[in-house]
Amino acid sequence: MDVDAVKPWHELPLPAPWRRLEAVTSTPSTQDAVVASAGSDSGVVVVATEQTSGRGRLDRTWTSPPGAGLWFSALLRTQRPVADVGVVPLLSAVAIARTLNQDWGLTSSVKWPNDVLVNDAKIAGVLVQLVNSDCVVIGVGINTSMTHEQRPIPTATSLAMEGVAGFDHQVLLMSILGHLGELVGPIEGEGSWPSEVLDEYRALSSTVGRKVSVHLPSGQTLSGLAIDLDPHGRLEVQGADGVVVTVGAGDVIHVR
Repeated sequence: MDVDAVKPWHELPLPAPWRRLEAVTSTPSTQDAVVASAGSDSGVVVVATEQTSGRGRLDRTWTSPPGAGLWFSALLRTQRPVADVGVVPLLSAVAIARTLNQDWGLTSSVKWPNDVLVNDAKIAGVLVQLVNSDCVVIGVGINTSMTHEQRPIPTATSLAMEGVAGFDHQVLLMSILGHLGELVGPIEGEGSWPSEVLDEYRALSSTVGRKVSVHLPSGQTLSGLAIDLDPHGRLEVQGADGVVVTVGAGDVIHVR
């Protein structure tokens, strides 16, 4: 996309609960741009065709070649307890998987907690931050026209590499925002998530039911069978001794 393609984005009709769309050709980070708007009303979305300092989970850098992907961040206000925010990264991954599967004809899965895979290669990722205790900022990066040569890692893929042709970034964004609003939008209201909120995630999960090795923030490694998710979206891993450990954060490797 060129500059002219970005200009009319703010005129696009947004699905609920999104209320304002800001588009830029390049930004250090859409996440930082939205965080800077934390005093704004709920429903702000910032989209970019290039990030120069994008961030992923665990403070990793998200490589964003110009025009090779879609990167956006969205802000929702919430009065819910912090524990309720824990499922937002997982539901955001489901929104992307829905878009790819239902609207683009791919077969994608979700890797705990919030990576989206196609043919076991990462096509998209999510970063969620809680700002000022009442602002949930959802950052999404999806590889679209990225080539083999542009891959930051061998296990990355893109829409183009998966054979999807003729995609439009605006259509892609509106589709993801629609699913994201349906799944995550309720966090603006009161109450708690329904008990079945993670059922679709479980159905899409490429992690639950597999042997995994989890590199924990403490530096330790946990190995075992990923057996389920708890109500807050944390991964339950059963070790060889039968003891089940609940993991709230970590880097999961699927053991073949």
